[in-house]
Amino acid sequence: MSLEDEIKELEEQLAKKKSEVKELEEKLEQLRAKTQGAKPKTVLGVPINTSGTGTKKKVIQQRIPTSGTSQIKYRETSFQCPQCGSYYNIEIDDKSRILYIDGAGTRIYGKKHRCLNCGNEFR
Repeated sequence: MSLEDEIKELEEQLAKKKSEVKELEEKLEQLRAKTQGAKPKTVLGVPINTSGTGTKKKVIQQRIPTSGTSQIKYRETSFQCPQCGSYYNIEIDDKSRILYIDGAGTRIYGKKHRCLNCGNEFR
């Protein structure tokens, strides 16, 4: 096989590959045109994640100012939220855990914490 024959063969393969690339680019453009015309699914203006990856929502931790004329009444606690890592939470009654009933019939509940950053409830 001479060099000229090999060059011709490679040029034919290259032309074939270029035509395949052109076809794929046309299909890609058609698909992009279809997706641009479709409206994204939303609930109350917030886009829905339709990728189905099941990824966890990323919560941005916000530092609450401790000085100044802030209207925030809550302070940093020693309990860390397991979801976002924030130390700003409040203690609330856990109505699913009755510790005991007082002599007058008053129920004493266990406590749980609600994160002020992401809203997660934890014990």
